[in-house]
Amino acid sequence: MKRQSVFAALLAAIVLTLVVAVVALAAPATGDPSGVYVSNVYPAADASGLVTVLALYPNNNAQEYSYYLGKDAPVVEVGTWESTGDAVTLTLTGTPEKAYDKPSVTVYQRDGDALVDGLFVLNKLTEVTPAEMDAGTVAAPSDVAPTSEDPSGTYVSNVYPAADASGMLQVLSMFDNNVAQMSSIYLGKDAPIDEIGTWKLTKDGAVAVTLTGTAEKKYSKPAVTTYTRSGDALVDGVFVLNLLDTITPEEMNAMVAAQGTDPSGTYVSSVYPAADGPGLITVLALFPNNNAEQTSIYLTKGAIGEIGTWELGADNALTVTLTGTPDKKYEKPATSVYKLDSETLTDGPFVLNKLHEITPAEMDAMTAPEPTVTLEPVAFFQSDVMLAADSPGRVISLTVYSDGTIAMSTDFMNDEPPIEEVGTWEIGADDRLTISITGAPDGEYAKPDVIIFEKQDDQIVAVEYDKAMWGSEGLTLTEKPLAEMNK
Repeated sequence: MKRQSVFAALLAAIVLTLVVAVVALAAPATGDPSGVYVSNVYPAADASGLVTVLALYPNNNAQEYSYYLGKDAPVVEVGTWESTGDAVTLTLTGTPEKAYDKPSVTVYQRDGDALVDGLFVLNKLTEVTPAEMDAGTVAAPSDVAPTSEDPSGTYVSNVYPAADASGMLQVLSMFDNNVAQMSSIYLGKDAPIDEIGTWKLTKDGAVAVTLTGTAEKKYSKPAVTTYTRSGDALVDGVFVLNLLDTITPEEMNAMVAAQGTDPSGTYVSSVYPAADGPGLITVLALFPNNNAEQTSIYLTKGAIGEIGTWELGADNALTVTLTGTPDKKYEKPATSVYKLDSETLTDGPFVLNKLHEITPAEMDAMTAPEPTVTLEPVAFFQSDVMLAADSPGRVISLTVYSDGTIAMSTDFMNDEPPIEEVGTWEIGADDRLTISITGAPDGEYAKPDVIIFEKQDDQIVAVEYDKAMWGSEGLTLTEKPLAEMNK
């Protein structure tokens, strides 16, 4: 196969199709509930928000994607679903890599084209057919003024045709600090493609999204898409990204107060004073079947375990009744009444905070080994024999790697090992190659040495460089086959 010039490889654009459109809203709940659903942005304990995408396939298989915004990748779970009347039962049996010891079951009620589980609502996405795609009938009007000056937020597309999947949709998050995350879900595949980058408003009010790579690998050339703004949408031709509503913690608390909530979970106190020890910690577990278990940990002394029941009354008053220990029943139960406020239980000066429950999928994601990144050489350059003050001459070798790094070697032809240096490279808007020599393998320079090259046939020629270091001779390197790198 004919070897291509490195500049052809370095300048090749990574073609990304950014799909989009508008979330389908309410309609009568009739027929087959299979399809793809998306939630609003809900509060999350350790992330800037949570978005759920749920795919219910016609063969009753299911996939759920939980996006903890600001995290590297979504939690992907698989399972099955079944429909009975107006209810849809989702059974998640594990991740693509591992089955759960016990399935997780959620029962949704159908409300128009939405699935509802208490406070959580998932709206069905419209599936765009190939004919509609060709006709361009799904585009949003381009003459609608933006709803807000700030376009940051999380956007989602409809389901679009895909060549090797049952459909494709995308989730785009643009954070306040101008960081961007794009996730492309190919329905039926195990994992989405997750990319990171930046976003900015252009002078004419459009939004430019620049994707620079994945969490594991930087692209040789960023992929840039510029969207016009139309209402709450980002528009690129026939493609539209629609903004999801963000539910604030205050709104969530108001919804909890209006509808009531399930307080089951595990709560823990701070360290409070104890009469005969350095402190007391209380751990209270409220189970969905209204059983309760309380562990009082007296630091340096040990722990007392008690069991009982709980119930939630009017005005979010939660009553815990402890009836004994696992070994002995009390003659008279011990009762405590807490005020439930979102994820906090309060009894006078005593406060217990609800602990976040780590799901098996989250645990697998946290304990998964870091991916091994293999450095791929993109190109190899070498100089002719150049003049040197105190040696027969010198030969410069430059290796460019796919992750944006370089290795430079200077051989003074004096039977001594070559001098090795490392750094980074990038291609500018003017198609020039810029390298920054940042140090040696065992240490970083106080100031990098920056050289800008231009392409001339099969050579790269330094046009901007430190003449005090490289002299009037400058630096010209010739592209060589990769097979000659280690010769």
